[in-house]
Amino acid sequence: MTTEKYVAISPTEPCGMCGYIWQVLRTIYSIPNEKYYIDFSNCIYKSGVDNINTWDHFFHQPDIDFIESIDQVKLVSGTIFSEDNEFIHELIQPNTKENVQKRREEYNDIIKRNLKLKDNIQLKLDNFTKLNFDGNKILGLHIRATDHPHRNDDDKEEIIKEVESRLEDYDKLFVCSDEQEKFLNVKNYFGDKVIFYDALRSSSNKPLHSHPIYNQSGRNNDENYQYKIAEDVIMESYLMSKTDFLICTTGSNVNYLSRALNPNLPSMVLWKGDIIL
Repeated sequence: MTTEKYVAISPTEPCGMCGYIWQVLRTIYSIPNEKYYIDFSNCIYKSGVDNINTWDHFFHQPDIDFIESIDQVKLVSGTIFSEDNEFIHELIQPNTKENVQKRREEYNDIIKRNLKLKDNIQLKLDNFTKLNFDGNKILGLHIRATDHPHRNDDDKEEIIKEVESRLEDYDKLFVCSDEQEKFLNVKNYFGDKVIFYDALRSSSNKPLHSHPIYNQSGRNNDENYQYKIAEDVIMESYLMSKTDFLICTTGSNVNYLSRALNPNLPSMVLWKGDIIL
């Protein structure tokens, strides 16, 4: 009897949830046309006492629900970093809009074939979309702050100015941020125009989505909390992909995922001042 072989993908670098997802996508891009099993047992979104594969909490497995024998494993792969599989738009070579668009479409194809949300997550996504997005033209805003290298304490006016210049053409503003203060700056300024997902956010410039050994503000070891912050960022990334135009204050794994989920989503990166169609 022939045992079917699978590539077991187990991310090797501690990062946020969308960073883990990108490690998976990079590997599939680099090792295509295989059957895969994705293992997030060692990711940072753990209570410290459970043995659950965190991937299975949010996504169906692409090809097999459980690896029962080492004989089923063709290859164990961690993160594959290569210019050839780059998803960070400004690092794609040659760096043309055509090449960026091609890479977004390539990763979108991988997502469609390998990332299927669990029914309860999909239901939350559908319900939020129906309640808040349907019938409205949505401007999206992603403010990546906390520990990001391009975080700027003085960017409030720049963000407000960019949103104001576009918002009259939209019905609602969907705002996502990992930092509570920056989120509230926009929410309070634009008032009833703002819609948002009820996500946990950092009350300081320390990230929630970071390894617990770094002792980041607000993070704790509770299982429900760990899954909550992971689910929140998945939901926000998927919801941003459903907007009509996305303003990104900087590139991040979160909004790169949004732009791969919807390769035709027009967007701009504020700190670069460019528009990626």
